[in-house]
Amino acid sequence: MTSKETLITLYGCRDMLTLIETPKLDFHHIIKECNGGPRTVKNGALLEKPSHNWLHSLENQDIELYLLINECFQLYKKCIDLKQQGLIDMYEQEVVPEVRRILTLKIKDPDYRRKLAL
Repeated sequence: MTSKETLITLYGCRDMLTLIETPKLDFHHIIKECNGGPRTVKNGALLEKPSHNWLHSLENQDIELYLLINECFQLYKKCIDLKQQGLIDMYEQEVVPEVRRILTLKIKDPDYRRKLAL
């Protein structure tokens, strides 16, 4: 079983930023592959293409937010693993709606869409 397939089995077939269920998911390296990050469950998150593109655009625009979101992936997966429902709910009710709001605004922007070739 691949790391992506294992992530789907453990955490569902959904974007970990927006919680949108879809079979069209990219494997995101939390620690980038070019920085030695392995393609493992521990170092992975599942993202839809728009979420993945947006997240990588943050590397040049707001590196602190980029790193914070990657840390959130690790913590969110750990909370699911440990069945910490209160913390899972906090992420899903506070973080996810804000990310959805930002992504919706970005995706509607024609300049942004052209830039990312969505």
